[in-house]
Formats: sequence, C-alpha cells, structure tokens
Amino acid sequence: MVPQSHQLAAQNRWIQTRRKHKTAPTRTHGDSRDDAASVPHRVCCFGRRPGSIHRSDIASSKTLRFDAHVRMRIVLHIGTEKTGSSSIQRWLANNRRELKTQGVWHSQCLGDPMSRKIAVYGREPNQPDDGFKRYGISDAAAHGKWASQLEKELADELQLAASSGGQTYVISSEHCHSRLTSTEMAARVVSLLGRLSEDLEIVCFLRPQVDVLLSRLSTATRAGIKVSKRSLDISPDNPYYDYLALTRRWAETSGRRVSLMAFRRHSDVVAAFASRLGVSTAELQPPERVNESLDYRTIALANSVRLPRWVGSEKN
Repeated sequence: MVPQSHQLAAQNRWIQTRRKHKTAPTRTHGDSRDDAASVPHRVCCFGRRPGSIHRSDIASSKTLRFDAHVRMRIVLHIGTEKTGSSSIQRWLANNRRELKTQGVWHSQCLGDPMSRKIAVYGREPNQPDDGFKRYGISDAAAHGKWASQLEKELADELQLAASSGGQTYVISSEHCHSRLTSTEMAARVVSLLGRLSEDLEIVCFLRPQVDVLLSRLSTATRAGIKVSKRSLDISPDNPYYDYLALTRRWAETSGRRVSLMAFRRHSDVVAAFASRLGVSTAELQPPERVNESLDYRTIALANSVRLPRWVGSEKN
C-alpha cells in the first residue's frame, strides 16, 4: 500500500502542474463548454465515453459543423417491421400541428410520413437498395453528395424546431431494422444524430418472429406473390429475425440501451408510443388501422388458388 504521505505529495505535484500549465477544469455533463466533437455520456473504465462521437469516427462533413448541437431530445423509432410502424407514422403526420403545441416535432425533411431517407443515409454507398433509385442516387459519389445535402437539411429543421419551442424530434423508419444490417450502417446514423443533439433515445417494438413471418406472408399474398419455402426461413441465421443482433447493433453504436417495447403487450401501439413521447392524445386524431394482416387460412387459400394481382387494368 502506498503511504498516505506519498499520496498527498503526488496530489500536490499534480495540482501544481495544473496551475503551471493552466489546465482547464474537468467538464461535467451538460456544461455548455463541452467539446462538441466528443459528446459526454457515461464514463467507462477505458477512458472513453460509450456513445461519444469523436472526430476520428466521423467522415468529414462540409455542411454540418461539430458545434451544431440543439437542446432537443431526438427519438429514433427503428421499427421493427410489422409492428404498427405505418400506423405510428400516419398518426404523427395527421397530428403534426397539434403535436407541435406539445413540443413534439415529426421529421419532414427525412420523408413523410416515414423517415425513409435516414435508412438510405445509413446504407453503404456500394450496397444500394431501392431507396437509391427513389432519390436518384446513381453511385457512391452521388450518395456522398446527397448525404451532405441531407445533413444540412436535417440540421436546419432541428434548429427551426428548437427555436420554435420544440423539445422532442421524432424520426420513424422501420427500414432501420430491415435495411441497416451492419454495425457500420447503424453507426453512420448514430454519428449523424450525435453531432446534432446530445440526447438520443432509440425505440424499438418487438413482436414474436412467427407472428412477423405470418404478417410478411400476408403482405406478399396481398401483392399476388406466391409463398415459397424460401420465404418461410425464420432461422437464427436470417438477420431479419435476429433481434439480439439488432438490439446489440444499435446499443453498441449509441452507447445507450435501446428502449424495447413488446408489441403483443400493447393493444394500441400508437398510444404506447405517444406515452413514450410524453404527449396527451385527448385532443388528437385517432390512429388509422393500416396493413391489417390476413389470417393463415386466407393466406393458404390464396396461395393455392394463386389469384391474379391484376384483373385487366384493375387491381384485384
């Protein structure tokens, strides 16, 4: 054990060194002087804060400054798919004006009602999905240019929301579950949002995988797609159904626990999400029921008969 006299001597030398070099005092969470390049969260034993955003982690951006933080809570709703995400998004869009009076802003620059652009932003530039074609992104260079413009638009919208009294900014896209399938993709989104706000919450509804499978088969049946053995793959090797990997991916990149919500436990997912946002639904429009699932017997019958998707020029 080190003698107490040695400890006191070492402490005095440390204090004198700080005074000599005029070392700045240690900053605490919430201090306005914090370096915006490293967002403070819980300190870990390795000397780096989980979820902190460092310059070395972030691709350079000419449009977004590191000091662009706003004092707003960002809620990122990542799905999952087949858990009422469309109903949540339409409810947010239909009540946009009323929600603003309660301090809640639903993103418009990222897409409306679904914030689809946030998932396109997170995709690897050399792994395009249908979102690239939707937004006219032809190659990696075009993706970089598009992403830089999106960063600016998002920063501007957040600044507008904050200056108008907004307290919570909502981004909702179930494609964060289905399209952002690697840690690197999730990190790209978390990095962007971390540069904009210090307060980020990730919300995810989970539903038993077999129920999700039936809902997907229902969607395919409505689209006139035949159910095959391949579409029944619900093994742990299928990343779509790997909830553990999903939650780890977002928790590790953000340094926060993902707020998980059980789909079956809530008879009304919109009300559950509204409660999470801390808003009153008394004066708001009720949610719409969309994409209601067919039961397994209807799916089996349609798959056997193979009804055509189109009859003449009319959708069947």
